[in-house]
Amino acid sequence: MRKIIWEREVNLPIFPLNNCLFPDGILSLNIFEIRYLKMIKKVSDERGCFGINLLKRGVETNRPGETEEFYDIGTKARIIRFETLQPTLFSISVKGEGRFKINSASKGRYSLWSAEVSEVRSDSVVRIPESSSRLSSNLKDVFDLYGNKMFPLGWEMSDFDDRLHDAGWVANRWAELLPIRPAQKQSLLEEMDPLARLKKIDYILQ
Repeated sequence: MRKIIWEREVNLPIFPLNNCLFPDGILSLNIFEIRYLKMIKKVSDERGCFGINLLKRGVETNRPGETEEFYDIGTKARIIRFETLQPTLFSISVKGEGRFKINSASKGRYSLWSAEVSEVRSDSVVRIPESSSRLSSNLKDVFDLYGNKMFPLGWEMSDFDDRLHDAGWVANRWAELLPIRPAQKQSLLEEMDPLARLKKIDYILQ
Protein backbone atom coordinates (compact mmCIF):
# COMPACT_ATOMS: atom_id res chain seq x y z
CA MET A 1 0.00 0.00 0.00
CA ARG A 2 1.28 3.44 -0.90
CA LYS A 3 2.28 5.62 2.04
CA ILE A 4 -0.45 8.11 2.95
CA ILE A 5 0.63 11.72 2.52
CA TRP A 6 -1.34 14.09 4.72
CA GLU A 7 -1.98 17.67 3.74
CA ARG A 8 -3.60 20.43 5.82
CA GLU A 9 -5.97 19.91 8.73
CA VAL A 10 -9.48 21.36 8.50
CA ASN A 11 -12.81 21.21 10.33
CA LEU A 12 -15.75 19.69 8.46
CA PRO A 13 -19.41 18.97 9.20
CA ILE A 14 -19.92 15.23 8.71
CA PHE A 15 -22.82 13.51 6.95
CA PRO A 16 -22.71 9.75 7.73
CA LEU A 17 -24.37 7.72 4.96
CA ASN A 18 -24.92 4.12 3.91
CA ASN A 19 -22.95 4.83 0.76
CA CYS A 20 -19.47 5.97 -0.23
CA LEU A 21 -18.58 9.02 -2.26
CA PHE A 22 -15.41 8.81 -4.35
CA PRO A 23 -13.29 11.70 -5.61
CA ASP A 24 -14.85 13.13 -8.80
CA GLY A 25 -17.96 11.04 -8.18
CA ILE A 26 -21.46 12.48 -8.12
CA LEU A 27 -24.16 11.69 -5.57
CA SER A 28 -27.74 12.98 -5.36
CA LEU A 29 -29.40 13.38 -1.95
CA ASN A 30 -32.75 14.43 -0.53
CA ILE A 31 -32.30 16.41 2.69
CA PHE A 32 -35.13 16.55 5.22
CA GLU A 33 -33.68 16.22 8.74
CA ILE A 34 -33.41 19.54 10.58
CA ARG A 35 -29.71 19.02 11.36
CA TYR A 36 -28.84 18.48 7.71
CA LEU A 37 -31.19 21.17 6.40
CA LYS A 38 -29.28 23.68 8.51
CA MET A 39 -25.90 22.22 7.60
CA ILE A 40 -26.58 22.16 3.86
CA LYS A 41 -27.98 25.70 3.84
CA LYS A 42 -24.89 26.98 5.68
CA VAL A 43 -22.45 25.06 3.47
CA SER A 44 -24.26 26.25 0.34
CA ASP A 45 -24.29 29.89 1.47
CA GLU A 46 -20.56 29.73 2.28
CA ARG A 47 -19.73 27.71 -0.86
CA GLY A 48 -17.90 25.26 1.35
CA CYS A 49 -17.75 21.48 1.68
CA PHE A 50 -18.92 18.80 4.06
CA GLY A 51 -17.67 15.28 4.65
CA ILE A 52 -19.38 12.04 3.67
CA ASN A 53 -18.40 8.97 5.68
CA LEU A 54 -19.77 5.45 5.44
CA LEU A 55 -21.70 4.24 8.47
CA LYS A 56 -20.33 1.27 10.40
CA ARG A 57 -23.24 1.16 12.83
CA GLY A 58 -26.52 3.02 13.18
CA VAL A 59 -28.83 4.57 10.63
CA GLU A 60 -28.82 7.74 8.57
CA THR A 61 -31.77 9.34 10.38
CA ASN A 62 -31.36 10.58 13.93
CA ARG A 63 -32.88 8.36 16.64
CA PRO A 64 -32.90 9.39 20.30
CA GLY A 65 -30.53 7.32 22.39
CA GLU A 66 -28.65 5.93 19.39
CA THR A 67 -25.21 7.04 18.22
CA GLU A 68 -23.84 6.52 14.75
CA GLU A 69 -20.42 5.01 14.20
CA PHE A 70 -18.66 5.66 10.91
CA TYR A 71 -15.36 4.99 9.16
CA ASP A 72 -12.48 7.43 9.58
CA ILE A 73 -11.72 7.78 5.86
CA GLY A 74 -14.27 9.83 3.94
CA THR A 75 -14.56 12.22 1.02
CA LYS A 76 -15.19 15.96 0.90
CA ALA A 77 -18.43 16.81 -0.92
CA ARG A 78 -19.06 20.06 -2.77
CA ILE A 79 -22.64 21.03 -3.68
CA ILE A 80 -23.09 21.39 -7.44
CA ARG A 81 -26.90 21.46 -7.52
CA PHE A 82 -29.26 22.84 -4.88
CA GLU A 83 -33.06 22.85 -5.15
CA THR A 84 -35.63 23.70 -2.47
CA LEU A 85 -38.59 21.36 -3.08
CA GLN A 86 -40.38 22.35 0.14
CA PRO A 87 -39.35 24.46 3.14
CA THR A 88 -38.19 21.25 4.85
CA LEU A 89 -37.00 19.32 1.80
CA PHE A 90 -33.90 20.05 -0.26
CA SER A 91 -32.72 18.13 -3.30
CA ILE A 92 -28.97 18.40 -3.86
CA SER A 93 -26.21 16.84 -5.90
CA VAL A 94 -22.64 16.81 -4.70
CA LYS A 95 -19.31 16.09 -6.33
CA GLY A 96 -16.53 14.32 -4.49
CA GLU A 97 -13.30 16.19 -3.94
CA GLY A 98 -10.38 14.90 -1.87
CA ARG A 99 -10.36 12.19 0.74
CA PHE A 100 -9.68 12.84 4.41
CA LYS A 101 -9.09 11.03 7.70
CA ILE A 102 -10.98 11.98 10.83
CA ASN A 103 -8.71 12.78 13.76
CA SER A 104 -11.51 13.59 16.22
CA ALA A 105 -15.28 13.97 15.93
CA SER A 106 -18.02 15.29 18.18
CA LYS A 107 -21.77 15.83 18.13
CA GLY A 108 -23.07 19.35 18.49
CA ARG A 109 -26.36 21.17 18.25
CA TYR A 110 -29.16 19.27 16.50
CA SER A 111 -26.99 16.11 16.82
CA LEU A 112 -24.84 17.27 13.91
CA TRP A 113 -21.40 15.72 13.67
CA SER A 114 -18.31 17.82 13.05
CA ALA A 115 -14.72 16.64 12.84
CA GLU A 116 -11.13 17.74 12.74
CA VAL A 117 -9.73 16.02 9.69
CA SER A 118 -6.45 15.65 7.82
CA GLU A 119 -6.79 15.85 4.06
CA VAL A 120 -5.21 13.13 1.94
CA ARG A 121 -3.15 14.11 -1.07
CA SER A 122 -4.99 13.39 -4.32
CA ASP A 123 -4.07 10.36 -6.41
CA SER A 124 -1.13 10.80 -8.71
CA VAL A 125 -2.03 10.31 -12.36
CA VAL A 126 -0.83 6.78 -13.12
CA ARG A 127 -1.40 5.37 -16.57
CA ILE A 128 -3.36 2.15 -16.81
CA PRO A 129 -1.06 -0.73 -17.77
CA GLU A 130 -1.76 -2.58 -20.99
CA SER A 131 -2.77 -5.67 -19.02
CA SER A 132 -5.69 -3.74 -17.50
CA SER A 133 -6.67 -1.66 -20.54
CA ARG A 134 -9.97 -3.53 -20.90
CA LEU A 135 -11.17 -1.86 -17.68
CA SER A 136 -10.87 1.46 -19.45
CA SER A 137 -12.51 0.38 -22.69
CA ASN A 138 -15.31 -1.48 -20.86
CA LEU A 139 -16.07 1.59 -18.77
CA LYS A 140 -16.42 3.66 -21.92
CA ASP A 141 -18.72 0.98 -23.35
CA VAL A 142 -20.93 1.24 -20.25
CA PHE A 143 -21.21 4.99 -20.74
CA ASP A 144 -21.93 4.61 -24.46
CA LEU A 145 -24.67 2.06 -23.77
CA TYR A 146 -26.38 3.57 -20.75
CA GLY A 147 -25.28 7.20 -20.61
CA ASN A 148 -27.48 9.27 -18.33
CA LYS A 149 -29.36 6.23 -17.03
CA MET A 150 -26.31 5.23 -15.01
CA PHE A 151 -24.77 8.69 -14.78
CA PRO A 152 -27.83 10.79 -13.84
CA LEU A 153 -26.14 14.17 -14.00
CA GLY A 154 -24.80 13.38 -17.45
CA TRP A 155 -21.06 12.93 -17.50
CA GLU A 156 -19.70 14.56 -20.64
CA MET A 157 -17.86 12.31 -23.05
CA SER A 158 -14.86 14.61 -22.66
CA ASP A 159 -14.68 13.55 -18.99
CA PHE A 160 -14.12 10.00 -20.14
CA ASP A 161 -11.85 10.81 -23.05
CA ASP A 162 -9.58 12.88 -20.80
CA ARG A 163 -9.43 10.45 -17.88
CA LEU A 164 -9.71 6.94 -19.34
CA HIS A 165 -5.94 6.50 -19.09
CA ASP A 166 -5.93 7.40 -15.35
CA ALA A 167 -5.87 4.27 -13.15
CA GLY A 168 -7.26 5.94 -10.03
CA TRP A 169 -10.09 7.70 -11.86
CA VAL A 170 -11.17 4.57 -13.73
CA ALA A 171 -11.01 2.50 -10.53
CA ASN A 172 -13.19 5.04 -8.72
CA ARG A 173 -15.84 5.02 -11.44
CA TRP A 174 -16.03 1.22 -11.36
CA ALA A 175 -16.22 1.28 -7.56
CA GLU A 176 -19.30 3.52 -7.82
CA LEU A 177 -21.00 1.36 -10.45
CA LEU A 178 -20.39 -2.15 -9.15
CA PRO A 179 -23.14 -3.77 -7.02
CA ILE A 180 -20.83 -4.62 -4.13
CA ARG A 181 -21.26 -4.26 -0.38
CA PRO A 182 -20.68 -0.79 1.10
CA ALA A 183 -17.78 -2.18 3.17
CA GLN A 184 -16.10 -3.32 -0.06
CA LYS A 185 -16.52 0.15 -1.52
CA GLN A 186 -14.99 1.57 1.64
CA SER A 187 -12.00 -0.74 1.27
CA LEU A 188 -11.49 0.60 -2.26
CA LEU A 189 -11.83 4.18 -1.03
CA GLU A 190 -9.16 3.56 1.61
CA GLU A 191 -6.70 2.08 -0.90
CA MET A 192 -4.15 4.84 -1.49
CA ASP A 193 -2.33 3.19 -4.40
CA PRO A 194 -4.29 3.80 -7.64
CA LEU A 195 -2.86 0.70 -9.36
CA ALA A 196 -3.63 -1.50 -6.35
CA ARG A 197 -7.20 -0.12 -6.35
CA LEU A 198 -7.51 -0.92 -10.04
CA LYS A 199 -6.23 -4.47 -9.46
CA LYS A 200 -8.90 -4.97 -6.79
CA ILE A 201 -11.54 -3.82 -9.29
CA ASP A 202 -10.12 -6.24 -11.86
CA TYR A 203 -10.38 -9.09 -9.35
CA ILE A 204 -14.01 -8.21 -8.53
CA LEU A 205 -14.95 -8.16 -12.22
CA GLN A 206 -13.42 -11.56 -12.97
